Amino acid sequence: MMLTSWVIKIKKALASRYLFDNWYSLLIKYELTRIGFNVKLRARIGDCTLELDSEVFARFVSKFSHRFLIRSVKCIDGSVAVRNKAKSKYMLIYG
Repeated sequence: MMLTSWVIKIKKALASRYLFDNWYSLLIKYELTRIGFNVKLRARIGDCTLELDSEVFARFVSKFSHRFLIRSVKCIDGSVAVRNKAKSKYMLIYG
């Protein structure tokens, strides 16, 4: 049972590599915020750099890894745009 939850957590964590260019450093910083450190999460998507709350980062990764509800993320005029599974257009959702 415990092994299964770790496998799911690792799968979700590795899904972030498809969303953000600096996914590895984001994962480390995210874990630091979870244990109480005050660390800013700055995500790089293409040419943009955005500051994300840890909860927003967790939602992005969770939605992407769970049946690929998010297909792709890109930066448009300094805002995060998401293309989900149902629609072919990008929707601005953060920024």
